[in-house]
Amino acid sequence: MIRFSILIIGFTVLANFSLDSQTMDMPARRCDPADRSQRYAFMAKEVSQANPKVNEDTVKADLAVIEKAQKSLDEHYGSKGFGPCDVDRATELTWVELRQANAHRAFTTGDFIQKAGEEWGGLKIKSIPAGAQIWVDEAPWAKPTDAQDLTHEGRRVIRLHLDDYEDSKGEIDVTAGQWVEYKKTLKKK
Repeated sequence: MIRFSILIIGFTVLANFSLDSQTMDMPARRCDPADRSQRYAFMAKEVSQANPKVNEDTVKADLAVIEKAQKSLDEHYGSKGFGPCDVDRATELTWVELRQANAHRAFTTGDFIQKAGEEWGGLKIKSIPAGAQIWVDEAPWAKPTDAQDLTHEGRRVIRLHLDDYEDSKGEIDVTAGQWVEYKKTLKKK
């Protein structure tokens, strides 16, 4: 318990994130696929910042559930071409959403696997030329094109903006557990 507290306190996040009903814009960070404990500490920090009512005991119980669920999620997403950092991203997004909905409700491993495995799909957004600002369902992404992230399944509205080019807007269907690519050639003004 002391080691867990030190990890959370010692890990500082300098960027903010916002959650809307469709997409999350999380701080960019480098992912070390071999260091899941570091990513768990980061996730715990994100959950605590998203909902200050979440206490340390709840976070500890959540981590126990997530660790049990992780093997199933690794297999589920891994079989569809997602890497360990993508799996942890789905875990993180699911955890933040669950805790924003209810700070104290306990969830089971099965609940967590179902939500994490069924709701998230991968979205790759590219533009020619690259470097356009991205909005998904009017929520800005932290990185410009060419970028990728997880988002809720369903129809997503994509908007791209790059100085000296016309804004581009389009739609794409995101399928849970799969990567889809949205690619646009931007027109000069």
